[in-house]
Amino acid sequence: MVKLRILTIGRTDRGPHLDLMEEYKKRIARYYTVSWEELPEGKGDPEEQRNREGKWILDALEEKERLILLDEKGREYTSREWSEWLRKTTEGSGKCTLVTGGAFGFSGEVRKRAEGMIALSKMTFPHQLARVFLAEQLYRAFSILRNEKYHHD
Repeated sequence: MVKLRILTIGRTDRGPHLDLMEEYKKRIARYYTVSWEELPEGKGDPEEQRNREGKWILDALEEKERLILLDEKGREYTSREWSEWLRKTTEGSGKCTLVTGGAFGFSGEVRKRAEGMIALSKMTFPHQLARVFLAEQLYRAFSILRNEKYHHD
């Protein structure tokens, strides 16, 4: 059973973003099975778009599935802290889903359902880049947990 799932709003376009995503997905697969799923982008004004995407996120979750949002207001981790968080999460019971939101962030309902928020940075990134950064940081964390030489302190 896959215990770590990544949900993203919108598609990863062709080109360098997709190439990098595919490379990191291959690398991650050597360590752990991660499910990667894309949900469509909502249309309309920002609030309508947030609410529509929020409904799709909530509909995609199982009842007891842990939900963690990737949000610039979330907690920042060093790579080693992130790897430890990931170790605890993947060794624990149940499924955990990390979600990158759309252009206008998360709806109030999604925020209420979430157990926490993690920031890749205090800066805001285009969703295409945020996905690549997340994939790279997942790979880095798994390599840290295996004491491999990818990460240098």
